[in-house]
Amino acid sequence: MSVSAKPGAARRPAQAVVLLVLALLLAGCGGLQRDAGAAGAGSRSGAQAGGSAADQGTVLEVKPVPGYLAADIRAKDVFTGEVLTLSDLKGTPVLLNFWATWCGPCREEMPEMEEFHQEMGDAVRVVAVSADSGDSPEKMAAFAEALGLTFSVVHDGGSAARAYRVGAIPTSFFIDGEGVIQVRYTGPLTLEQMKEYAELASNTAEDPEHP
Repeated sequence: MSVSAKPGAARRPAQAVVLLVLALLLAGCGGLQRDAGAAGAGSRSGAQAGGSAADQGTVLEVKPVPGYLAADIRAKDVFTGEVLTLSDLKGTPVLLNFWATWCGPCREEMPEMEEFHQEMGDAVRVVAVSADSGDSPEKMAAFAEALGLTFSVVHDGGSAARAYRVGAIPTSFFIDGEGVIQVRYTGPLTLEQMKEYAELASNTAEDPEHP
């Protein structure tokens, strides 16, 4: 038995497969590159939030996604040389930001991150770690000083960026006091977004004077 079809019918599935492959390839763009390090405008769709693993009451694994434990980091403050680890900050929500000195969108969000730090005080710790192993502590310190940054700016040679599987920058993680990631956001954040996502990590994040 032979089966016949319209001449164009056999080509349509093949064309659809080619288009699908191209779409998947394009969706994977946006790696950590000096000329295209940011992930666009940072719309709300850039945020991943939740915590289904925690909601299910399971033993949490260490994964760089919401609902899982944040990997510990060990980095040095570029001004003081003091070692900072996330485990030392347990009990306090943390905004962990990955950036680089050459990243334009990273520079754009830093003033609002500083304002967020000034408003939150010790209620939410802000830790900015370079995602580029090529950024020296001296270059990072000069960058932070030029922008008047007073939150923790740390250097670890890119280890944390690898542990958190950071591709495009800036990328931020909002981690609750128990060390669980509540939000992962790729793209520059506004002050309002920082407050919103910090609230997900702590019910008292918007009120520094709350006990």
